Order: sequence, then structure tokens, then C-alpha cells
Amino acid sequence: MGIKLITAPSVEPLDLATVKLQLRIEGTDEDALLTRLIKMARQHVENITWRALIEQTWEVSGARFPSARKPVFVPKPRLREVVSISYFDTSGASQTFALANCHIDPTTEPGTIRPKMEFVWPITQLARPNGFTIQFKAGYGTAAADVPETVRQAMLLLIGDLYRCREDHPAPYIDSACRALLLPETVRDDRLLTYLGDGP
Repeated sequence: MGIKLITAPSVEPLDLATVKLQLRIEGTDEDALLTRLIKMARQHVENITWRALIEQTWEVSGARFPSARKPVFVPKPRLREVVSISYFDTSGASQTFALANCHIDPTTEPGTIRPKMEFVWPITQLARPNGFTIQFKAGYGTAAADVPETVRQAMLLLIGDLYRCREDHPAPYIDSACRALLLPETVRDDRLLTYLGDGP
């Protein structure tokens, strides 16, 4: 199984003014650097929490659907919308599985998709690694204010560390305070391991 970003978020959880205020920076000389650090911090926090922060579109694919009516667990919570479900049937033809045939539950973390009672998942073509593909939107919302304040504060701590120690840390460093802020929002679910490349 695999997961691929289709559309990146249109805004970041923190704006430049907020970061400059936190770091007590005046002027515009560091704006380009800080903009890069904001994006880096957001991506690193997403990797740690297994989440999407601001709404973004992803595709997850696998060789075959779960058997019968078992659920597909959608990575990158929170699930906001399932855009499409496609698959290759046993003859290799591309098909669409109608969303109307599915029960989609975005309230769980991770969100789930399963066929309704009168349907089952279709059988996909053998030996095809992308036998099915689900495109979905995920994130807390479309605006920076939708992201929990604890997550935004963790990003500020991380950005401050990256800014001050830009020569010392080859990779983003997360201290204990930052991890404590992120812990309540972290989704570590073994059912997502195969999507994220850590499973069999």
C-alpha cells in the first residue's frame, strides 16, 4: 500500500507575523527563511502526529480491498471528505465504486469507509499493487484557526529551535515540551502502518 499527496494545504497553521513576534524578529531579512521553517515545522509535526493539519488532498492505494465489508482505515485524520474510490477489476478495466454504496465515518480516528449492508468490496485484478485507489481530503479545517492551539504552540517551539540552531541540527529536533504538547493530538494506530510504509 502507499499514500501520495495530491494537493498541498493552501495556508499554513502559522503566519509569518505570528512567528516573527514569537522570535522577536523585526524587519524582512529573514522572511524567506522563516517561511521555509514554517512549512518544515508543519510537515514534521504532521509526521509525528500522523495527521494532516490544514485541509489537503491525498490518495491511498493498495493491491486489494479488505474482504467483504471490512473497513478501510483512512490515514491522515481527520477525514473531511472522500472524493473518489476507483479500482481495477479482474479483467484489468478501471472502475469506480460509488460513494453512495459506502458508509463513511469521519468521526473516528482514523476515519473508516465500508460498503453498506447490501454491498461488498469488489475483487481487484491480481498482481497489481494499485488495485484500488481512494482519494480523500483530510485536516482539522481550511484555516489556521482550525488547528488546535497546542499544535500551533508546538510548531512555534520547533521553529524557534530550527531558527536558533540552524547549523547544529541536520534534522528537526523535538524536545520534551514540544512532544508533550503534541501527545494529545497524536494518532498512532497500527491499522495505518501499511499505508505509512512501516508495516509488512
